Amino acid sequence: MSLQKRIEAVYEQADAGNLPASVRASFRLARIANDLMGTAYFARILRFQKAEFDRLLAPLVDDAEQLEWLSRVSLSRYLDLVSIPGDFQQALLPVLGDFEKIEVLRLSPDELAQSLASIDYRKDKSDGIFNSLHRLIASRMIETCHSYAIGIERALAQAERDTSFLNGIEGQVESFYSLHAPNVAEWLVKARSILKRSQGDKDNSLAATSIRRAMLELADFCFPPQEGKIRCLDGTERLMGKDQFTNRLHEFVTVNLDKSGSRDLLKTEIDLVGVYVRRLNEISSKGVHNPIPTYECDQALASLYMLSFQLARAYALKHLPDDQPNEERRSSASTGGR
Repeated sequence: MSLQKRIEAVYEQADAGNLPASVRASFRLARIANDLMGTAYFARILRFQKAEFDRLLAPLVDDAEQLEWLSRVSLSRYLDLVSIPGDFQQALLPVLGDFEKIEVLRLSPDELAQSLASIDYRKDKSDGIFNSLHRLIASRMIETCHSYAIGIERALAQAERDTSFLNGIEGQVESFYSLHAPNVAEWLVKARSILKRSQGDKDNSLAATSIRRAMLELADFCFPPQEGKIRCLDGTERLMGKDQFTNRLHEFVTVNLDKSGSRDLLKTEIDLVGVYVRRLNEISSKGVHNPIPTYECDQALASLYMLSFQLARAYALKHLPDDQPNEERRSSASTGGR
């Protein structure tokens, strides 16, 4: 069943007021969406015991520390869901006793539904109060399910927009560098292709190597390596060799863009992508006992595409004024160019 179908299933059950089915549908939605916190939270609402909870989530997390955090935070959120405001508690103490010592509110969805169907508030005053409290908790749970489905649906729509945007960026980057720096385009496309079909650690290691090669080729295109220290535009002498790719990209930006907040931001972006590339290289060089997580490769490659896009614009503004999109040519002309 698709993610959208799962979302619709939650809406259907929540709108019908079916509490147990709403929670189970939300739990399945969280699992399909790979939402660890959502999975943990709805497992709490379903009253999973600790062994069940750990068995469910342990294979999905990186380490025991993350499992402990999920356990602690999801429990806190669950207790908030089934809690009663302090003033209300005080008013009910003469009838119900100490709320800290009873479990009447911490029921599973099935137990809540059964309680609501069986209690006759007319027979006993405390039963009537329990009935009201159970209805309050049940309505909160159904509202939680409904809100969760809305959140996932919005995230899904945003992801589709982001994918469309990133696909557009990828196309522009690959087209530009195919013309002006084919080696950059080749390694970017290779890294993207590997990650698209990645089956695990070996593919991720190959992708990491391709990302590093793409970054080095990008620096070579923008500012070819030079031996020894070079006096930069700001008067500082820096190494500009093959491995000093961030130094070379910084100098390219300094030379080709006017001083501005945008230029400083681009330099920060260069540093960030440089950190990603070096980290992937360090992990990869340690061998098979230090696997590279797929998400780190994805993050590094997406950041490298964005950086490549910005550097292509900087290069075009300076060296290829006729290669800019129409709106950029108009902007450049109105400001007298760069």
